[in-house]
Amino acid sequence: MTVAAPRAQQATTNHEAVDALFEAARYRRASAVESLIALGTDVNACDSYGALPWVEAALGGQVKILRLFIDAGADVNAWRSGKGEQTALMISIQRGYHGMAQMLIEAGADLNARDAEGRTALSLAKAEGNTRWNDIVALIERTILADVATRTTSAPPTRRAM
Repeated sequence: MTVAAPRAQQATTNHEAVDALFEAARYRRASAVESLIALGTDVNACDSYGALPWVEAALGGQVKILRLFIDAGADVNAWRSGKGEQTALMISIQRGYHGMAQMLIEAGADLNARDAEGRTALSLAKAEGNTRWNDIVALIERTILADVATRTTSAPPTRRAM
């Protein structure tokens, strides 16, 4: 089965460009994604269902394409809308996309975000129950501790009333 190439050349309006970006991400066309981003297509624009084009890359485990979106300013803390709302980090952990999970954590993914069932990325990684995720669990825990330490040491001095 041959998949049609994305409509990058035909995108003339913002809506058409966003549609083409979705299509390029969905069909794993990194060069088309790169071209559309270079043309200024909004990587955080939602479709009529509230979906984001870069989430297509996350759903498909496309690390290279996700990197293009992150480098272009994709909001790594945006939520996948619809049934089972989750962040891209949660999706990558549940689908077993180890490299993608690491990339999202390093890009500043919110480690405290909870899905509808109250699960965080850390609890999802621990639930995977295999040693492959030990380094991701450790990375999440280190990042959380570093964030707490930063907030503790960078707090403004307390003023006392005179």
